[in-house]
Amino acid sequence: MYHLLAGQTQRQIAQDLRLSETWVSIVVNDPLFKQEYQKLLDEVRAKVIDTSAEVKEIINAAAPEAAKRLTELVDSDDPKIKLKASEAVIDYSDFGRERNVEAHKPLILTQQQMILIEEGLK
Repeated sequence: MYHLLAGQTQRQIAQDLRLSETWVSIVVNDPLFKQEYQKLLDEVRAKVIDTSAEVKEIINAAAPEAAKRLTELVDSDDPKIKLKASEAVIDYSDFGRERNVEAHKPLILTQQQMILIEEGLK
């Protein structure tokens, strides 16, 4: 099941587990396996939603202090720090959002991150 969650194909699963592709196909297409896989998938998705909400709360709580420190860095004596801080301030401002909508896309977890979360459910 975990191999499927990781996005592996049946061929890759068969190679990793040293099984025939036919056997992997039989198992993966079994109704009981499908039912258990769906339960696990639902559990992982629920955990991802819970985790992302928790992360959002933490980030929102830290944002005012981070914004304050970032604006302080705009006055740095180091030109590289000054430039990066200035770019960050613009990117997170309304001006930056209008200029670059892509910078504010929602968090999308990779399959590897989902596996790590799923392992935490055990």
